[in-house]
Amino acid sequence: MNIEVPLNEEEWSLLNAAADSIASSPEELARVSLMQRCMVMSEDNDVCTRTREMIGLSFAGA
Repeated sequence: MNIEVPLNEEEWSLLNAAADSIASSPEELARVSLMQRCMVMSEDNDVCTRTREMIGLSFAGA
């Protein structure tokens, strides 16, 4: 069962910016796919919390 988490405007903006700026490599596509799943679906809170933290750090450094 998946639980959908509504995203605010800033979260959608960050998600879209990441998707727009990725290279077309399999690694980048996999990273963005994981990021999208963890931002929208919270099946595994530990994994998704760590993913959100990594995403936050990558956006902060950008």
